[in-house]
Amino acid sequence: MSRIAIQPVGLIPTMRRVNGFGTTIAGRFDDPAMSPWYFKQYVFTALFVPILFGAIYAVQPGKHSNEWRFGGRVSGREFLRAYGWRAYWMLKGTVVLETVAFGLFMLTGMGLLALLWFWLTGQFRH
Repeated sequence: MSRIAIQPVGLIPTMRRVNGFGTTIAGRFDDPAMSPWYFKQYVFTALFVPILFGAIYAVQPGKHSNEWRFGGRVSGREFLRAYGWRAYWMLKGTVVLETVAFGLFMLTGMGLLALLWFWLTGQFRH
């Protein structure tokens, strides 16, 4: 597949977030030698901000939205050895950008729904 030692995935990681708290895979690092697979990192988020970083997975999108095919698992140390610091921090940066952007999108949507609710119920006053 590529120059990195990818381990088989035993159990698919649990991905569940409620109000920005929970686990997901985020970020993206592409290795052209692995196409169409790419790397995403397993993270725990609090208020949509990544707090704990876990294993790195080789994934590709599934047939449906929010569905993933897992091709293998890589430790952070192995990823760093194979791709170097620049790629390591690029992956971390895309994790942070993706999770925070999603959080801002969700908060903006909830705020707009709240404003619409107040406007429709006549509770919105100057």
